[in-house]
Amino acid sequence: MDSSVVSKRVFFLLFFLFLFTYTTFKFYVSDAMSAARTALGIALVSEGTLRVDAYVHFFTHDSTFRDGHHYACQAPGSALVALPTIALAHYSLKALGKDDFTAFDPRQPGVPSQAFGTVMLAGSLTISFFAALGAAMIYVLGIRFGVSQRTAVLVAVFFGLGTPYAMWATVLMGHALVAAFLVIAFAWGEALIRSRELGHGILVPGWLLTGFLLAFSVNVEYTAAIPAIVLGLTLLALMRRADLPWPRCWRIVGLLVLGAVPAAIFFFVYNALAFGSPFSLGYLQVADKHPLMEQGFAGVALPKVSVLLKSLFSPRFGILWFSPILILFPFAVYENLRQGFRRELNIACLSIVSYYFLLNASYGYWFHSINGPRHVTAALPFAFIPFLFMDRWPSIFLRRAVWLLGGYSLVVFSFAMFVPMSEIYWREYSKIPSIIAAFFSGEIRNLFYYAGLPVPVAMILPFLIWVTFGFLLWRTVRQESEKKM
Repeated sequence: MDSSVVSKRVFFLLFFLFLFTYTTFKFYVSDAMSAARTALGIALVSEGTLRVDAYVHFFTHDSTFRDGHHYACQAPGSALVALPTIALAHYSLKALGKDDFTAFDPRQPGVPSQAFGTVMLAGSLTISFFAALGAAMIYVLGIRFGVSQRTAVLVAVFFGLGTPYAMWATVLMGHALVAAFLVIAFAWGEALIRSRELGHGILVPGWLLTGFLLAFSVNVEYTAAIPAIVLGLTLLALMRRADLPWPRCWRIVGLLVLGAVPAAIFFFVYNALAFGSPFSLGYLQVADKHPLMEQGFAGVALPKVSVLLKSLFSPRFGILWFSPILILFPFAVYENLRQGFRRELNIACLSIVSYYFLLNASYGYWFHSINGPRHVTAALPFAFIPFLFMDRWPSIFLRRAVWLLGGYSLVVFSFAMFVPMSEIYWREYSKIPSIIAAFFSGEIRNLFYYAGLPVPVAMILPFLIWVTFGFLLWRTVRQESEKKM
């Protein structure tokens, strides 16, 4: 069996493992950012408008006010992607007579009604679907790069279940979705280049889709513009490495640009309709702007070393407390470059990860997060791609460190996914002890709990399902490895 052949069984096992996790655990019951996207979706479905006046009391700080009407200030891509499930939930609830979408829950002051919350949950399921697909793409890339089934699966699991990506994949927000779109677009483009190497010619629809995904990621999070360009240039470099002649490379670049046009048109039309100008952003017109958003451009100024260090090491905000495997990222890139493994790819990963961490260090509102700096989420898949080559590293210590720290990350997130992180955020002390204490005190929040199952059952059942997936993956990887012998 060719080492570059992706096992469909392994891929779907990974995909459904991630999908089960992301759809079962919802670490935000309600939040303003998800509410704004939900309101935009409901407004589009029910009234065909971008105005969210009827729902703005759920997210006052995340809205803009123009010409007497309120609009969601965030990039609209997440709401648009989730529109099918939002529409399904909206019309289903209306048919059942449960259409109090503008009311608060009488049992929980300040929390939207169950009808609004149900639509929000339905929208988040779409995000979870694409996030699961994005996490499984790490495995696909590993196999395409010629690494073993075991290593490709391991790195995919470390990323998909051992980083904050797993939590942002549970909510109707853009952090995990933009990460998924970027890695899916790159994996798709890399596969198209490989298909050209195998003599299948230029696949026009595939390149158009790649260009669209890269461009549409900017509609999900504006900050994705730079990574999208970096990935486009990386694909061009990979074309040249595959000995494609320049005229054919430029033809493919033209297809990428052509695929980006619909996403660009949507971007400018939405901004014009919602914010008064094709070149205006909602973040520049926030109705109740936080003072930290006044600095620089929409709250982004020059990077601060102190913020960078806190976002890495702070017991309350630092991402390394949750995913210490990330501290090995520079060593992985260095080792890969020293050994000559996919130089263009490793440089791209280094560029994207550096960009997002520096961007976070430049943002005044960087600390408003539960599980580390949320604005670096889109960098996380590219922080794990260099680990795919670890079997080729001469350093046994470095390989074992990846296993050890990756395992620690899985343990931490297996606890964190259960507990109400939105409540733990406001506790001033270190989050790791808070998470463990909340878990063992029975503060469990997942769909089994909300379905009315007893806390012990809601606690044990997900672990049993995880173990089942783990066993099936182990057995399937072993069978796939035996086929190659």
